[in-house]
Amino acid sequence: ILYGALLGVFLLGTPTRKPGEYAAMLGMAVGLVSVVSLRRYTSVAFTWYVLFGTAVTFAVGYLSSFFIRERGSNV
Repeated sequence: ILYGALLGVFLLGTPTRKPGEYAAMLGMAVGLVSVVSLRRYTSVAFTWYVLFGTAVTFAVGYLSSFFIRERGSNV
């Protein structure tokens, strides 16, 4: 359940340098909640949890980086 959010944050920080700490933490939290919801309320096979969590974490983290300003950031 946690691997999707972990991989999403790794991919968020490796090829892209724009997202900061708060955007990554928000993405990880939303990704984790979405995977737990997926597990609890649907009958999707567990093998899809990592892909779903990674996609949600990356998307939310990257999109929130446009709205969340990091302290000390000159970008």
